[in-house]
Amino acid sequence: MVAYKLRLGLFILLLPLMALAKPSEQEFRQEILAHRHRVLENGVLIARHFRSEIPALARMEPGEREALVRYYLSFHDQPKSMELSDLKKLGFTKSQPIYRELYTLYGLNVLAKQPSTISELNRIEDQLKIEKLDFYLKNATTEEFDVLLKDLQWIEKISDITDTKIYRGHELGFVAEKFSAEKYFKMNKDFKASRISRWLEKNYHTKNSQCRAIFSESY
Repeated sequence: MVAYKLRLGLFILLLPLMALAKPSEQEFRQEILAHRHRVLENGVLIARHFRSEIPALARMEPGEREALVRYYLSFHDQPKSMELSDLKKLGFTKSQPIYRELYTLYGLNVLAKQPSTISELNRIEDQLKIEKLDFYLKNATTEEFDVLLKDLQWIEKISDITDTKIYRGHELGFVAEKFSAEKYFKMNKDFKASRISRWLEKNYHTKNSQCRAIFSESY
């Protein structure tokens, strides 16, 4: 009985360390998809509940507005999910896909360790978004397009940073940072984003932690 209690006690003590263990590459790829899904779903929540504070979207019909937000955010972090052959079609020159480069740096500050990878990720993602949005909004004027793009980027930033602060500390090596996304935006003087982030944090749905296969990898 004593030996059993000792083993049980040791197991309980080791649970936090087990939780910090680096996932397999396949598990990491699932984490990427889960993050993408949560960013999309929470972006839709922002557009739905705070539409009056986003004038360009407020003028749209509810179905049209949410469809646009879903479409735009479906490209969030898409290059992380792409295979090397598809990345090369978009000018990527490295020898392994982005998800593998990021996986090798799991638990570290990726921006500090591999800025060129992040730069390429952002370049390809921006390229995809602009191309797809340009087609989706083909009847919009240049001014309308620019205003909508700015609003969509703002929604994405709130959703992405809020989710990252909640779920991705171990992956990105900032577990020691105690401040929330709400405080992050407040520190950067975006008080509206701070308030929305606080609302998101308080209303985070458990279903958002589950990855659903809603992304199309075709482009």
